[in-house]
Amino acid sequence: MKKFRTTIIFSVIVLALGLYAYFGEYRQEEKELAAKEQQSKLIDMPKDSVQHITLIHGNEEIVLEKADGVWKMLVPAQDQADSSAVENFLDNIISERSIEVAKEGDNIDWDDYGLERPIGKIILTDGARKNITFQISAKKNFEGNGLIKRDNENRVLVVSTNFTDKITRKPNSFRERRLFRGKVSDITGIEIKNKLGVIKLSLKDGKWTDNSGSLYELEQNRIREFLTTLNETNAEEFLQSRSPSPTERQKYFLNKPVAEVRLRTNAGPWLGEFGENSARETYALTSNPLYVVRIQNGGLDKFRGLSIMDFRERRSAFDFASGSVAMIKWSNETKTTEFKKNNESWELLVPDPAMKVNSQKVQDVIDRLRKTEVTAYLSDQDQKKFKPVRVIELLDAAPQPIFKIEFSTLTKVKVNGVDKNLILARSSKYPEVFGLEEKWIDNFELNLVFDTPAEADTDKTQPEETK
Repeated sequence: MKKFRTTIIFSVIVLALGLYAYFGEYRQEEKELAAKEQQSKLIDMPKDSVQHITLIHGNEEIVLEKADGVWKMLVPAQDQADSSAVENFLDNIISERSIEVAKEGDNIDWDDYGLERPIGKIILTDGARKNITFQISAKKNFEGNGLIKRDNENRVLVVSTNFTDKITRKPNSFRERRLFRGKVSDITGIEIKNKLGVIKLSLKDGKWTDNSGSLYELEQNRIREFLTTLNETNAEEFLQSRSPSPTERQKYFLNKPVAEVRLRTNAGPWLGEFGENSARETYALTSNPLYVVRIQNGGLDKFRGLSIMDFRERRSAFDFASGSVAMIKWSNETKTTEFKKNNESWELLVPDPAMKVNSQKVQDVIDRLRKTEVTAYLSDQDQKKFKPVRVIELLDAAPQPIFKIEFSTLTKVKVNGVDKNLILARSSKYPEVFGLEEKWIDNFELNLVFDTPAEADTDKTQPEETK
């Protein structure tokens, strides 16, 4: 009994010591860490309360203001701001902490720390007009960290260079630089004019159609991709915010635009005109808002080479019921190899002990054929160059034809005015001859379906000279 009582007393002592260590030391350490974290905090202002930002660097000044939840630039130009860029700036600066205090007290020689004449300032203002001001020194401490003064405090704070680098931001890093600033979802009409002609598209009942009178079925995703690309095209430099004179149009190569894009939107019309010099420097004149800007070199490529053919759908030529295929014929100019499906296994119609057919590989070829897309649609002149040298035929168990496609060798054709070497093809699902990249044909080679090397088609596709 005495031994049991001793054990209880010992346990109570251990528990008491543990509680003392937790509450007396560990919790104290937590409080000290929390206090240190609070002391190192540079900005005691909630991000959402910031309504005004001023950055001063030498003679340059950037002023941003939030009104009705939208950020605008007031200086050096009055324009819409890139809200995501401003919000990221605030996230970064509010998360900054001081590393240590370099000096504090009433007897600080501010010139020693480069703060008598700071190289810049950052001023944040909330909705109640409360300011937090940081003066930035050009000097760094021996570890390469920055030095700042906050408000009227008699302290020199050491901060990371990430903080001090913020005053070197250029106005364009905060400015809305998109050429088209509307919503893609508001666009109901598109007109593209370039050397290849004019494309006119309209959105009707949620589907884009060709307004030029053709009967082409359009690939909806390609049109959406074009609009997304346009929406992501940015100005590299703002040149003027007024309508250019004839002389200025000539200066920016806009007197004879290489391409024009007109949009009809729920918010009103938008126009973009594009010009380019011999050095591929590209300029744009936009409406709503009106600006002449320079865009990235080569930025015109996405507009100048477009034709209605780029928006045509590309899968109907390979639209067949792959699950119904029960026979396949591979033919070239010298022989035909036939396969039949027996239950779930594929085999040669005329058995050959030296050739082992892999059923999964046969199915893979059928699946790849079904997923093939037209690379390019061709002019009538280029379609006449079609000379088939290989054929793949798919049949059902009847056997009735399901799908047939014929291929030529590589042939030189023009696609949107550019010479390309493509395989010409024609399928039973599409009346026109079209072009395919060579990589597609590599997916359909006969030898792919055998486990042992087959005597494959040895035709090497070489470009056929244009006559």
